[in-house]
Amino acid sequence: MKKKIYLLVPCLSGGGAEKIILMLLNGLNRDMFDVKLILQREEGEFLNRILNKKDLIVLNSTGKLDMLLKIRRLLKVNKPDILLSTISRLNLLLATIIPILPKKITYIAREANIISLLENSKKDIILRKLFFNNFDKVIAQSQDMKEDILQNTNLDKNKIYIINNPVENFKVKKRVTEKKDVKKLIAIGRLEYQKGFDLLIKAMIQLKDKNVHLNIVGKGSEEEKLKQLVKKLNLENKISFLGFKDNIQEYLEDSDFFVLSSRFEGFPNVVLEAHMCGKPVVAFKCKGGLNELIIEGINGELALDGDPEDLGKKIKFSLNKNYDSELIKKITEEKYSKDKILKEYQQVLLKCK
Repeated sequence: MKKKIYLLVPCLSGGGAEKIILMLLNGLNRDMFDVKLILQREEGEFLNRILNKKDLIVLNSTGKLDMLLKIRRLLKVNKPDILLSTISRLNLLLATIIPILPKKITYIAREANIISLLENSKKDIILRKLFFNNFDKVIAQSQDMKEDILQNTNLDKNKIYIINNPVENFKVKKRVTEKKDVKKLIAIGRLEYQKGFDLLIKAMIQLKDKNVHLNIVGKGSEEEKLKQLVKKLNLENKISFLGFKDNIQEYLEDSDFFVLSSRFEGFPNVVLEAHMCGKPVVAFKCKGGLNELIIEGINGELALDGDPEDLGKKIKFSLNKNYDSELIKKITEEKYSKDKILKEYQQVLLKCK
């Protein structure tokens, strides 16, 4: 008999967590699983990636309480075997109400970030310590993330699994341009504090005399603030803001290096995507999974955490180094292929009662 799986996420905005949920929705073996996606709101850049709209359930909830009541009603009526949620704020909300949800369902949280470094209120910290063990299983993407969860919640260590994020072996179009004289850097992500684009912009001061250009792909609440910083530092001729792009692989292929300036991360999909394009990655050695993803001197370099000056130095160093593009692709495909990661998820789901 097929296991009925419900995947829960607020919406399908263009982030890494949403990509993983879509991978599960579209990729889990339908001979073993009946999979549905539950959205709080039918919105987001990735809505068009749902292969079958019949798999979609939209709550259209007006707030947290309305959402939780609708989830409870949905679970009571439809009786899935498993509810898997992602996004830290949603996981915390669910953890507090699991005692009043149907008992025969297995509740799984997939954490997408380092929870201790989120903007946590004292209430959030207390609630995680009291209620997180209500989940039957929790999925972390890296060893750092696993240790962080165990240190900051009351979760039983036997309930936690590590499953890395995957990357698709996509076919990438040829480079859009061939400006051999200009080294092109690219950074991709939500323009929010966590992603540290302000630090990257400051790092670019050291590259004023170099023939390089940085493209920033993404949108967010800090966009105007970041543009003002670029103007203040007289870097308009060095940095461009391209907005949100759905076809990021083409932009990665058209670049020489990928730069990740996040203050903290889980297991960033975009680094895997850059590596699948054979691009070296320069990033901060922040808490998360980057120390597992980046092999210094082979597929990128790590700068001192939060230090824009050292980030600039590492970018300069990388500009003068020859990386083996085919080796970068090979390492990534062997360790993080979509098929491999899907099998790991399926193994965890099949263990559920």
